[in-house]
Amino acid sequence: MAESVVEMQTDIEGYFHHYNHERPHQGRGMNGRAPCQVLLEGIPTIKGGSGEEPMEAA
Repeated sequence: MAESVVEMQTDIEGYFHHYNHERPHQGRGMNGRAPCQVLLEGIPTIKGGSGEEPMEAA
């Protein structure tokens, strides 16, 4: 348990960094990339698929 606000802030920043930059994205077709990497690179689209194509990154 954190003893101060500063300690809590440090802990949550470490958690967010791991969550967004280190762990693999759990979505289909993400191929083990981290969420931050997916955001920066975009989601590949599949032409001629089911008609439900993911949005491309701007």
